[in-house]
Amino acid sequence: MKIINIIREIIHRLTGKKTVIDEEMLNSLDFPEKLKLLVEYAGNADPGYRIFGSETHKYKFNPPADIEDVRKFEKKYNIKLPESYVTFLTLVGNGGAGPFYGLYSLEQLERNNEYLMQDNSIDTFIDKNLTAEKWNNAVKMLYESNNEVEDEDFWNRITKGALVIGTQGCSFDTLLMCSGSELGKIVYIDWNIFCDNPPSLTGQTFEEWLISYFYKVARGDIRK
Repeated sequence: MKIINIIREIIHRLTGKKTVIDEEMLNSLDFPEKLKLLVEYAGNADPGYRIFGSETHKYKFNPPADIEDVRKFEKKYNIKLPESYVTFLTLVGNGGAGPFYGLYSLEQLERNNEYLMQDNSIDTFIDKNLTAEKWNNAVKMLYESNNEVEDEDFWNRITKGALVIGTQGCSFDTLLMCSGSELGKIVYIDWNIFCDNPPSLTGQTFEEWLISYFYKVARGDIRK
């Protein structure tokens, strides 16, 4: 399969095909249609799946989820998903193409969010008020813990409002914040928890994050 991808890439380069982005058309579209078109552009720009992780999703979305299934997911885990994410799941695809190794489906969300059940009595930990001192103190408490109850409390605390929507490989994941100051925004986290390595707040909304990524792929701004 990899040989086939390399051949496709060579043919793509030899024929001199270059992805031309219709900016005017893109700007006239709403989020779902704009994303679908950009992913099509991105796939044309990377026919050999040379961009990191693209061979997993191959610039394809899964069939959209039913809104009823999304609401059942929210009710089951006592969580309110950002509307842009609900729009993606129900009008674009139930996971599939995305940065790194792509985006999880609802079924994969359940398997990759061990501490998803939300406790409304706990404040959102990952937000703009998360200082280095606050993070380091929390990590030190985890290292000093000698019982499972305290460990559970730590994980429940730091994951409040955080939904793992995809993996970047190894211990790195992508979070979509569902509460707090970063509501609807993307955060990167390394689950190898240690001091001076707090979650990284991108400041980008889910919509901005997806659109900007596939725009860069389509323009050839991401190194293969």
